[in-house]
Amino acid sequence: MDAIAVEDRENGHHYRLAGPRPKEWNLNAPMKCMFLNIWLGKLPPYFPFFLKSTLLNAGMFQWYLFTDQISEPVRLSESLFLIPFSWEDVVKIVKAEGVQPRFGALHLASYRMLLPYSQCVDELMRSEKFTHFGTFDLDVIYGDIRAHLPGDAARYLMISGHPGLNKDDVSPRGCGPFTIHRRDAVEILRRFPRFQQELNSISCSNPFDENRAYFDWITAENHPVYYRGTNIQPVREAFYPSEEFRARWTRGRLTVSDGDRLIEGAFFHFMKFKRLASFHVNEADAESDYFTVSKDGISLLP
Repeated sequence: MDAIAVEDRENGHHYRLAGPRPKEWNLNAPMKCMFLNIWLGKLPPYFPFFLKSTLLNAGMFQWYLFTDQISEPVRLSESLFLIPFSWEDVVKIVKAEGVQPRFGALHLASYRMLLPYSQCVDELMRSEKFTHFGTFDLDVIYGDIRAHLPGDAARYLMISGHPGLNKDDVSPRGCGPFTIHRRDAVEILRRFPRFQQELNSISCSNPFDENRAYFDWITAENHPVYYRGTNIQPVREAFYPSEEFRARWTRGRLTVSDGDRLIEGAFFHFMKFKRLASFHVNEADAESDYFTVSKDGISLLP
């Protein structure tokens, strides 16, 4: 097996594991990815901004939010579908894997990795001819995703926005807010020897959608992976973005600044900001094509 090649860049890192291409995968098939997430409870006030940023990525990418806020499937836009899903449905897909479900945001985020095994997603994946599936969060703003993926994206079993290899987090792995898996990862994940064990030991340091043991296993099995912080996730440092970071969204173009750099990228995750007392959102501002995201909230650009 070839070693992981690490290339340090001025604004980020690039990781890829060279290896033979899986014989069963058609590398010439155009990418079509379904992003998956589970959300139980009222949608957050920043949801309209998330939705707005998905629109210019529609076609190659489709988002499916499994939620208990509806009773029938709803197509909110060209890019986003809402699928009825309750806690009882979560329990069903988790117990099907021989695991006792636990309630909480961290566990729901981990359990979304089990959605491809559900009949609903399996049928969608086949009927809509999705070549990839991925995970997403709602506290995210997207830029032009396609522009920041590797040109040979179909080659990789996993494409992740996790930067890895920094002083606080030395292991590259999946990135919950943005990881794309090739469709054959559905069966490859099931062959992971620690599949059930890791599902039973979810914690803040070990979420299943960012599982280090799975990364170690797929690299040992010689599956090609692609990790890059910048420019997929611009100026991402350590575990959280700094409070000094500021993202600008202008008609689908996303740029992020940390005070010294201004970098265009695929997405910005404002997980830390949304928890601050200073963070305010006016949902009506999502009608604009120009807004900024910072520790103070989401506001219109002057």
